[in-house]
Amino acid sequence: FISKKTNEILLDDEVTENIANIFEKEGADCWFTGDTQKFLGKKYKSENYEKLSDIVEVWFDSGSTHAYVLEKRKDLKWPASMYLEGSDQHRGWFHSSLLESCGTRGRAPFDSILSHGFVVDGKGLKMSKSLGNIISPEDILKKYGADILRIWVAASDYAEDLRIDYSILEQHAESYRKIRNTFRYILGNLNDKFEKVDFDEIDISKLPELEQFMLHKIYNLNLNFEKNFKTYNFHALYKELLNFCTVDLSAFYFDIRKDTLYCDTLDSSKRKSTIVFLNILIEILLKWFAPILSFTTEEIYLLLKININKSIHLENFSTIPSQWNNRDLKDKWNELIKIREICNSSIELKRAAKEIGSSLEANLIINLNEKMIKFT
Repeated sequence: FISKKTNEILLDDEVTENIANIFEKEGADCWFTGDTQKFLGKKYKSENYEKLSDIVEVWFDSGSTHAYVLEKRKDLKWPASMYLEGSDQHRGWFHSSLLESCGTRGRAPFDSILSHGFVVDGKGLKMSKSLGNIISPEDILKKYGADILRIWVAASDYAEDLRIDYSILEQHAESYRKIRNTFRYILGNLNDKFEKVDFDEIDISKLPELEQFMLHKIYNLNLNFEKNFKTYNFHALYKELLNFCTVDLSAFYFDIRKDTLYCDTLDSSKRKSTIVFLNILIEILLKWFAPILSFTTEEIYLLLKININKSIHLENFSTIPSQWNNRDLKDKWNELIKIREICNSSIELKRAAKEIGSSLEANLIINLNEKMIKFT
């Protein structure tokens, strides 16, 4: 109601309660046909007030949720750190919340917004019963387990619609097996016994160059990890972690050090350095993958008894010392890796031609120019 004399809105709890009781008995539509005096009650005269028939914007309730959720609960804070919803809410909840809060509080009710696309099938089509292309999370969990589903989420670029079908899930399952094999290799060579290494106390100059180079890669990968994590760029984060496991570790470091681990004596300095690095590696890897592979990392964490925490999800991410960063060593080893790749390609050509059976039968002759010699 608006006063015809002052043009002010009538705010009276008694009148509001009376209207609510009438609505409960007759329904809200009676507002448009009912007698004005009946709604005002005996306290006010109908000739002094105009009954408004305007309808509150349907998004107003959702737009004002911050007021009766965040401000009314002691365990929450206003403004929200983030509003998270689908891309359709740019003109919906995000918009109505922004307008309502700016009008009543003078600022947005959130510090940030993150919007995502929608789940579609492998061809990009909307899921529907008529098309028979719906995949339920329960079916995925039964066939693949929770961590495969979590990998699909992490690997998907949520800025666009998220495609899913069983062929896509199978690809992620294969990636998961590669990651799990990386952990299995480390656990096998540590004999399931973890020894905590103080990252700040270790003198990395006493480690072989290969281990120093790998620590350098870990340092730089961690920089990208932190940047991607803070900006919610999870698909890039996961891709880099997967490449590190498959390319830098399995195809490179593990391949080089397997002879040391399998053939050197237990007290050899090179083997001891390798074990030290593996202890460093598994702690960092577990923490990197914990937000994605929640169950796999928890299983390994409890097996190794890495810390006093009951769960890996109570741990903080590792702080990587800046002294692990070594650009000169990076330049040197990048050149060596190029030479290694050329050698491996040449060996494969000889094997394909059946001139040799194993790479161990190859006698390599490497010619280096002056620029390359300085790296050796």
